[in-house]
Amino acid sequence: MINKVTLNRSRLVTAIILSFGVTQAIAQTETAIPATVTVANTITLDKITNLNFGTVAAKASTAGAADVATLILPADATATAITSPGTASFINIVTPGSPATFEISGVAPDTSLTLDLPGSAITLEAPTPATNFSVDGWSAFITSGPNAGSAYTDGSPNLKSDVDGKVNFSVGATLSTDLRVDAKNVGTYTDDIYTGIFDITVNY
Repeated sequence: MINKVTLNRSRLVTAIILSFGVTQAIAQTETAIPATVTVANTITLDKITNLNFGTVAAKASTAGAADVATLILPADATATAITSPGTASFINIVTPGSPATFEISGVAPDTSLTLDLPGSAITLEAPTPATNFSVDGWSAFITSGPNAGSAYTDGSPNLKSDVDGKVNFSVGATLSTDLRVDAKNVGTYTDDIYTGIFDITVNY
């Protein structure tokens, strides 16, 4: 009889311990955990070199747009510039030029980007404006990243960043003799440096 009572007490103690353990297992603790996101839409566009049509010998025609000479500077630096004379106008290359070069950084890796090249012509003028040049026919060439070695296509953008969020490209254009028919276009160019400004925009 004593053994039986002792056994019952043992079972009772065991049941109590097990019951206590189950109560502890279902206890809950709530913790407030913040959720954040950082937006970085800014794209870094660095110019490496300027657009340089080189050194040329040139003459414009007082007939303006009806008689224009051109120099096509390809965006692909390995391609050769092409000149086309007019009837009374010409552009002859003395020293070859080079396309402008740029680096994009700080973007998401393996991401497609779009370029907004100038939509119209710009003017290159000397410090003392007289006969000038016009620049139009803009083009871009991808020089790094997954699509390196390809011409940039505006209709189906193929400029894509690499795994580090960077990509390089170059820009070329067409240089034309003075398109104006007025007193400012005297047909001759003075020896000087003719300059102008253009803008490029990069977007996601």
